[in-house]
Amino acid sequence: MELPIKTVVLVGVVGMLCGAYIEKQFDGSAKLSDETTINKDIITIIKKKKNKDGSTETDTKIVDKSKEKEKVVQVAPAKAPDWFISAGIGLSKDMSKVYVGSVNRRILGPVYIGVWGTTQQSAGASIALQF
Repeated sequence: MELPIKTVVLVGVVGMLCGAYIEKQFDGSAKLSDETTINKDIITIIKKKKNKDGSTETDTKIVDKSKEKEKVVQVAPAKAPDWFISAGIGLSKDMSKVYVGSVNRRILGPVYIGVWGTTQQSAGASIALQF
């Protein structure tokens, strides 16, 4: 039994829309804490934020009111992962299950190259862009 092309396209579009909605709702960044300390004329503000990639950014702002001088300290975020793997399941034209797996490596900035294979003895190469 073959799936009509309309069904395949509709499932793909719905899947992409659901993925976009989920990513927009849960962008992965979460505010961990805000800390403000006032000691005489010195005010210390510490803000922590967790990024999508698992790294934590910490911004520390120290204001000395007695000297009217402001000092801002920034911590560089952690490096993004260089590898990712993926796995999936689908249906072939004869409605049998097809398993898919891939391994990808970052080559430059947000660009990845990778290889993939399926249980129907097909394989290939891919290029991916992280955004």
